Formats: sequence, C-alpha cells, structure tokens
Amino acid sequence: MRLEVHLDKIAEQLNLDPAEMRSRHLVKANSVTANYLRIGSMGLGACIDKVVEGSDWKNKFSWK
Repeated sequence: MRLEVHLDKIAEQLNLDPAEMRSRHLVKANSVTANYLRIGSMGLGACIDKVVEGSDWKNKFSWK
C-alpha cells in the first residue's frame, strides 16, 4: 500500500496521470527480473485499462 501512495505522490509532483505512469512502467510477460525471476504473464495493464475506462477516470481527474 505504501508503494502505491508513493507512486501517486511521484506522479503528482511530475504532473503525470498516475494510471498512465503505472501502465508505462509495466514489466512485459515472459521477461526476467533483475534477480532472475521469470514473469510468466502480465494482466495488470489490461486491468488498469479496464478500471480507467469503467471509472471514467480521464474525465474525473486531470493532471495537465
């Protein structure tokens, strides 16, 4: 939870949409982390997209 709060604060300071910032920094499926853990699948991007669309995020919040 603290990480998410920090990400929101960073996005605010950089005048970025926090949902877009998270989407841009997602790890791709079938990649390997810095400590050699394999990421098998990644559905977080699709999840973020659905929440943004379903919540009318773009019309409720503005960062620019």
